Amino acid sequence: MSTGTETTTTTAETTTDGRSLRRLRNRERVLDAYLELVTAGNRNPTVDDLARYSGISFRSIYRYFSSTSELVADALDRGLAQFRRDISVPNEGVGPLAERINRLVDQRLALYRRAAPFISAARSSHFDDDRIGELFSQLRRTLGEQLGRHFAPELEAFDDDERQARIATIYFAFLYDSMSLLTDLYGDDDQAIRSVLAGHVRRQLS
Repeated sequence: MSTGTETTTTTAETTTDGRSLRRLRNRERVLDAYLELVTAGNRNPTVDDLARYSGISFRSIYRYFSSTSELVADALDRGLAQFRRDISVPNEGVGPLAERINRLVDQRLALYRRAAPFISAARSSHFDDDRIGELFSQLRRTLGEQLGRHFAPELEAFDDDERQARIATIYFAFLYDSMSLLTDLYGDDDQAIRSVLAGHVRRQLS
């Protein structure tokens, strides 16, 4: 037999759970709005922009995020989760060298195409934020370690210092600024970009 106290407690818990779920959903709407606006070309969405696009009030946004930097860092977390399939190299380390090079180049180009607008926005206005800097550092470490595994047979021919130098030289070619330069030079000619990158990787592994 339930008591009035139990019923009141259950109702309060249900209300609290409903508010928490609504808060979570609204935060996600704001983060998705940020990502979508940046992808559409708005490199530095304001809170007013986010409020209009997401339908969440200006005041509520600042209840969900303590600062704009926190919002951007959370959006970066969410964006990287969405890019995860592009971060992984298909069949990492498997197959002849030429095939592995082509898979890596295709993966990094796809990653650049999807992530470039957001990285540009984060760098232009919030790159000095410690949390965002650490997220980029984690991404760099992940992609660098990937290279070591993907080309392990070829890299084993070098001593430790030379191996690290070769990995770094390959890695530099896929940095945001390097890829931006290639797209400035070749535009939408992905075949030309792939050819340049594949040649660079091949030379470092020879």
